[in-house]
Amino acid sequence: MVNQTLTNRKFKSLRVRTQSSAVAVKAGKEFAVIYHGEENLKPEVDRDKDSLSIEQKPKRFHKNDSEQTIVVTVPEKLTLVKIDAQDGAVLINDLSAKSLAVGSEDSKITVNNLTTTSGTKLRTEGGNIVVRNSHFTGYQINASDGRIEIAGKGISGDFYRKRILSKNVLNARSETGSIIVK
Repeated sequence: MVNQTLTNRKFKSLRVRTQSSAVAVKAGKEFAVIYHGEENLKPEVDRDKDSLSIEQKPKRFHKNDSEQTIVVTVPEKLTLVKIDAQDGAVLINDLSAKSLAVGSEDSKITVNNLTTTSGTKLRTEGGNIVVRNSHFTGYQINASDGRIEIAGKGISGDFYRKRILSKNVLNARSETGSIIVK
Protein backbone atom coordinates (compact mmCIF):
# COMPACT_ATOMS: atom_id res chain seq x y z
CA MET A 1 0.00 0.00 0.00
CA VAL A 2 1.14 3.51 -0.78
CA ASN A 3 0.10 6.89 0.60
CA GLN A 4 1.60 9.43 -1.77
CA THR A 5 1.22 13.04 -2.88
CA LEU A 6 1.06 12.83 -6.68
CA THR A 7 1.24 16.58 -7.32
CA ASN A 8 0.73 19.92 -5.65
CA ARG A 9 0.88 22.07 -8.78
CA LYS A 10 -1.78 24.69 -9.46
CA PHE A 11 -4.52 24.03 -12.06
CA LYS A 12 -7.82 25.55 -13.22
CA SER A 13 -9.47 22.51 -14.83
CA LEU A 14 -9.65 18.97 -13.44
CA ARG A 15 -10.42 15.64 -15.14
CA VAL A 16 -10.39 12.36 -13.23
CA ARG A 17 -10.91 8.83 -14.64
CA THR A 18 -10.73 5.93 -12.23
CA GLN A 19 -11.32 2.19 -12.38
CA SER A 20 -11.78 1.38 -8.71
CA SER A 21 -10.80 4.34 -6.55
CA ALA A 22 -13.07 6.51 -4.49
CA VAL A 23 -12.60 10.19 -5.40
CA ALA A 24 -12.91 13.17 -3.07
CA VAL A 25 -12.59 16.79 -4.19
CA LYS A 26 -12.50 19.36 -1.41
CA ALA A 27 -11.52 22.93 -0.62
CA GLY A 28 -8.27 23.53 1.20
CA LYS A 29 -5.36 25.94 1.57
CA GLU A 30 -3.12 24.45 -1.14
CA PHE A 31 -3.46 22.41 -4.33
CA ALA A 32 -2.76 18.72 -3.73
CA VAL A 33 -3.55 15.29 -5.18
CA ILE A 34 -3.03 12.44 -2.71
CA TYR A 35 -3.41 8.74 -3.50
CA HIS A 36 -3.84 5.94 -0.98
CA GLY A 37 -4.04 2.38 -2.25
CA GLU A 38 -2.30 -0.40 -4.10
CA GLU A 39 0.87 0.50 -5.98
CA ASN A 40 -0.27 -1.18 -9.20
CA LEU A 41 -3.44 0.98 -9.22
CA LYS A 42 -1.67 4.29 -8.61
CA PRO A 43 -3.10 6.82 -11.08
CA GLU A 44 -1.09 8.76 -13.62
CA VAL A 45 -1.14 12.55 -13.32
CA ASP A 46 -0.64 14.79 -16.33
CA ARG A 47 -0.67 18.58 -16.44
CA ASP A 48 -1.19 20.46 -19.69
CA LYS A 49 -1.24 24.25 -19.29
CA ASP A 50 -3.95 24.90 -16.68
CA SER A 51 -5.57 21.45 -16.91
CA LEU A 52 -4.81 18.53 -14.61
CA SER A 53 -5.72 14.98 -15.65
CA ILE A 54 -5.72 12.04 -13.27
CA GLU A 55 -6.19 8.60 -14.81
CA GLN A 56 -6.13 5.21 -13.15
CA LYS A 57 -5.21 2.30 -15.41
CA PRO A 58 -4.62 -1.11 -13.84
CA LYS A 59 -1.19 -2.32 -14.97
CA ARG A 60 -2.03 -6.01 -14.41
CA PHE A 61 -4.90 -8.16 -13.22
CA HIS A 62 -5.60 -7.45 -9.59
CA LYS A 63 -7.81 -8.67 -6.80
CA ASN A 64 -9.18 -5.54 -5.19
CA ASP A 65 -9.27 -6.30 -1.47
CA SER A 66 -8.55 -2.77 -0.28
CA GLU A 67 -9.91 0.70 -0.74
CA GLN A 68 -8.15 3.07 -3.08
CA THR A 69 -8.77 6.79 -2.65
CA ILE A 70 -7.77 9.86 -4.62
CA VAL A 71 -8.16 13.12 -2.70
CA VAL A 72 -7.90 16.37 -4.65
CA THR A 73 -7.61 19.61 -2.66
CA VAL A 74 -8.23 22.96 -4.36
CA PRO A 75 -7.98 26.43 -2.78
CA GLU A 76 -9.74 28.40 -5.52
CA LYS A 77 -12.54 28.29 -8.07
CA LEU A 78 -12.00 25.94 -11.02
CA THR A 79 -13.39 26.30 -14.53
CA LEU A 80 -14.30 22.65 -15.10
CA VAL A 81 -14.37 19.55 -12.94
CA LYS A 82 -15.11 16.26 -14.70
CA ILE A 83 -15.00 12.92 -12.87
CA ASP A 84 -15.61 9.46 -14.32
CA ALA A 85 -15.45 6.90 -11.52
CA GLN A 86 -16.30 3.39 -12.66
CA ASP A 87 -16.43 1.63 -9.33
CA GLY A 88 -15.67 4.16 -6.61
CA ALA A 89 -17.79 6.58 -4.62
CA VAL A 90 -17.44 10.30 -5.36
CA LEU A 91 -17.49 12.99 -2.66
CA ILE A 92 -17.44 16.72 -3.44
CA ASN A 93 -17.02 19.11 -0.47
CA ASP A 94 -16.95 22.92 -0.49
CA LEU A 95 -16.13 23.22 -4.18
CA SER A 96 -16.51 26.29 -6.37
CA ALA A 97 -16.39 25.64 -10.13
CA LYS A 98 -17.91 27.02 -13.28
CA SER A 99 -19.30 23.55 -14.02
CA LEU A 100 -19.18 20.04 -12.59
CA ALA A 101 -19.80 16.68 -14.29
CA VAL A 102 -19.64 13.39 -12.39
CA GLY A 103 -20.34 9.92 -13.78
CA SER A 104 -20.23 6.65 -11.86
CA GLU A 105 -21.32 3.17 -12.85
CA ASP A 106 -21.99 1.63 -9.46
CA SER A 107 -21.40 4.05 -6.65
CA LYS A 108 -22.85 6.85 -4.59
CA ILE A 109 -22.27 10.50 -5.50
CA THR A 110 -22.34 12.96 -2.59
CA VAL A 111 -22.10 16.73 -3.09
CA ASN A 112 -21.89 19.18 -0.16
CA ASN A 113 -21.65 22.98 -0.43
CA LEU A 114 -21.17 23.22 -4.19
CA THR A 115 -21.16 26.55 -6.01
CA THR A 116 -21.42 26.46 -9.80
CA THR A 117 -22.46 29.05 -12.38
CA SER A 118 -22.96 26.93 -15.51
CA GLY A 119 -24.62 23.81 -14.16
CA THR A 120 -23.92 20.41 -12.70
CA LYS A 121 -24.39 16.95 -14.24
CA LEU A 122 -24.46 13.92 -11.96
CA ARG A 123 -24.96 10.39 -13.35
CA THR A 124 -24.87 6.97 -11.71
CA GLU A 125 -26.30 3.66 -12.78
CA GLY A 126 -26.36 1.85 -9.47
CA GLY A 127 -25.95 4.35 -6.66
CA ASN A 128 -27.71 7.16 -4.84
CA ILE A 129 -27.08 10.85 -5.45
CA VAL A 130 -27.19 13.19 -2.45
CA VAL A 131 -26.79 16.97 -2.84
CA ARG A 132 -26.69 19.24 0.24
CA ASN A 133 -26.38 23.01 0.72
CA SER A 134 -25.86 23.79 -2.96
CA HIS A 135 -27.74 26.41 -4.99
CA PHE A 136 -29.15 25.84 -8.48
CA THR A 137 -31.51 27.92 -10.62
CA GLY A 138 -33.18 24.85 -12.14
CA TYR A 139 -33.55 21.10 -11.82
CA GLN A 140 -33.77 18.19 -14.23
CA ILE A 141 -33.83 15.02 -12.16
CA ASN A 142 -34.56 11.44 -13.22
CA ALA A 143 -34.56 8.43 -10.89
CA SER A 144 -35.85 5.47 -12.90
CA ASP A 145 -36.13 2.93 -10.07
CA GLY A 146 -35.44 5.14 -7.04
CA ARG A 147 -37.15 7.94 -5.20
CA ILE A 148 -36.74 11.68 -5.61
CA GLU A 149 -36.70 14.07 -2.66
CA ILE A 150 -36.32 17.85 -3.04
CA ALA A 151 -35.95 20.04 0.08
CA GLY A 152 -37.46 17.35 2.30
CA LYS A 153 -40.48 16.68 0.06
CA GLY A 154 -40.95 13.40 -1.77
CA ILE A 155 -41.71 13.78 -5.48
CA SER A 156 -44.07 11.30 -7.10
CA GLY A 157 -42.95 9.80 -10.39
CA ASP A 158 -39.62 9.12 -12.05
CA PHE A 159 -38.61 12.71 -12.81
CA TYR A 160 -38.69 16.29 -11.56
CA ARG A 161 -38.18 19.33 -13.75
CA LYS A 162 -38.12 22.99 -12.80
CA ARG A 163 -36.67 25.93 -14.77
CA ILE A 164 -34.61 23.59 -16.97
CA LEU A 165 -33.67 26.39 -19.39
CA SER A 166 -31.99 28.50 -16.70
CA LYS A 167 -28.20 28.77 -16.64
CA ASN A 168 -27.22 26.84 -13.51
CA VAL A 169 -29.26 23.61 -13.68
CA LEU A 170 -28.72 20.50 -11.57
CA ASN A 171 -29.07 17.64 -14.04
CA ALA A 172 -29.07 14.39 -12.04
CA ARG A 173 -29.85 10.84 -13.17
CA SER A 174 -29.76 7.51 -11.34
CA GLU A 175 -30.97 4.27 -12.88
CA THR A 176 -31.56 2.28 -9.68
CA GLY A 177 -30.75 4.68 -6.85
CA SER A 178 -32.51 7.59 -5.21
CA ILE A 179 -31.78 11.29 -5.69
CA ILE A 180 -32.02 13.52 -2.64
CA VAL A 181 -31.49 17.30 -2.80
CA LYS A 182 -31.44 19.08 0.58
